[in-house]
Parts: sequence; structure tokens; C-alpha cells
Amino acid sequence: MNRRTLLQTLGATAAGTLVAGCAGSDGETTQNASSDAANESGTTTATPEATETATATPTQTVTTSTLREGTAEATDLYVIDAPKAGPTFFLVGGVHGDEVSGWKTATAATEWDIDAGTLVVLPKANIQGVENRSREYPEGTDLNRQFERGKPPKNELATAIWDAIVEHDPDVLVDLHSSKGFQADDTGYVGQNVFHSQQGTMGPDAEQATAFLNENYVPASRKPKYEFVTTTMSKNLAMIADKARADLEIPTAIFEVTEADLPEETRIEWTTAYTRWMLDHWGVRAMEGEQTAQSTSATNTTSTANATSTTKTTETNS
Repeated sequence: MNRRTLLQTLGATAAGTLVAGCAGSDGETTQNASSDAANESGTTTATPEATETATATPTQTVTTSTLREGTAEATDLYVIDAPKAGPTFFLVGGVHGDEVSGWKTATAATEWDIDAGTLVVLPKANIQGVENRSREYPEGTDLNRQFERGKPPKNELATAIWDAIVEHDPDVLVDLHSSKGFQADDTGYVGQNVFHSQQGTMGPDAEQATAFLNENYVPASRKPKYEFVTTTMSKNLAMIADKARADLEIPTAIFEVTEADLPEETRIEWTTAYTRWMLDHWGVRAMEGEQTAQSTSATNTTSTANATSTTKTTETNS
């Protein structure tokens, strides 16, 4: 349930309570009057025993719609609403179909339980790219270069995605990716990096998230090469997250895990850990054990190891 729905619900609930309260007072007066009359006549009136009423606990709802329905680009959008008010979190995967860890994590997120607010998930943004395991599909078209700031998206799929983002008016947006190399190597690849906007607390959030990953998920045997760093978004590269931060002025982030000598299951594990950390940090999910417990993938990390995180500004090939 988002904040606007909550306010409407609270208004309706307050009105209902007032009416019920008035009715309850009248009923109580009538019952007492009847009892007094019965006592005066010497008769005894049996008082009905109270009965317990079970109240169902509100549960989250999941709504599915399809972008570009009826076309080869048709892809599902999931909206998970919690009964408790909270922020709207927009999660994107599958912008590049060959970046498996992103769309597999986002797909799994469509079945996660949340505690507050709304989680909107577009797990396979470029469904044809996912099906063909291709970064660019159609060939020569990079979906993550169709979102120029201050301008309409460049093609129909990008327009449908942007319209969905605007419709759901998110408080934060995260786009999941992977890269063949490392940001720290300055070779043009951007793995082991969290790109972040400067809106709100996204800078400190990125620092905390990478510190959490470095301490609890990146094993000592892979340090320092595989430690995550952070980068401030600055250039207009026509990406979803960049357009959202500029045009909607909301906090955004791009998560990049490296594919270099890292098994797919580990990439998914790290991507999942980051996504869950962000959801927990934003209050969409209640904090879980993985926020304090070490991952099994980091068993070689010593208890005294200090996580490191580097901040810089650069371009990205996300």
C-alpha cells in the first residue's frame, strides 16, 4: 500500500469508527434500560456470552500487467502492495539480456514478501534480449541508451517502460546489471560497483551497501580485487536510472557485479544481497538476519577485517 492509498484508507476508517461508536452508545443505553425494567418486574434476563471474532491479518497483493502487450516485446510488470504504508521501490532487471544475474534476481523478487509500501518489479525489461542472451536486441539497439534526459524515450519499448515508471511515481529506482570486468581497473568495464545519484541519501546508502557486501559476502581470498566501490552518476548516457534521477528527481542506483571468474550463482547471490539490503534500508522489507550474519560465501573473512569502499565519478557502460 503506498502513501496515498493509506491516507484514503485512514479517512474511511476514521469515519467508520465514528459511526460505529455512536451506534454502540445507543445500543448500550437500550440494553441497560431493558435490564432495569426486568429487575423491577422481578424477572431475570439472561446475558448472552461474549463470542470471540477472528480478525484476518491483511496480506500483500500482487498485480501483474504487461508492457507492449501483443507484440514481440511484451514483458510483465509486477506490483506488490503491502497492507502497511511505505515507499514505492521500482526494481529493474533484464535491460541487457546477457546480464543474467540481474534479471534472475529481479524475477525472484516478484515472489518476495514485503512489509510496507509497494515494490514494482520489471524483471525482464528487454524480453527479447533475455531470450537471446543478448546485450543489444534488436541488434545494434542498446535499450539502456534510449532514455535521454528531458526528452521522450527513443523507441516504443523504452516509452512503455518510462510510462510505467512515471505512473507508479517511485520514491527510489534500482537497475540491476553485470559487467565483464572491474570498475577499479579503469578498462571501460564497471563491475563491482554501485553507481548512485546524489538525491537524498543515495551516496551514503551506496557506501553502506558496498561496505556490507565487502564485509559479509566478498571472501578474503578475493580481496581487494573483488571489493565493491561506489561511483556518482554525472554524465548523460541516456540510461533509465540517469533519466529517472534527472527528470523525476528521485534517488536511483545501478548495481554492477563482475562476471570475471565469478560463477553465476555467486553473481546472483551478491546481486540478491544488495537488492535485499536496499529494500530493508528503505523500509520496504523488515530487516532480516542477512544484514548482520555473514554469508557462507565470505567464510574466509576475518572478524576484524574492515570493508573498504571507494567513491569516484566516471562514465559507465551499464
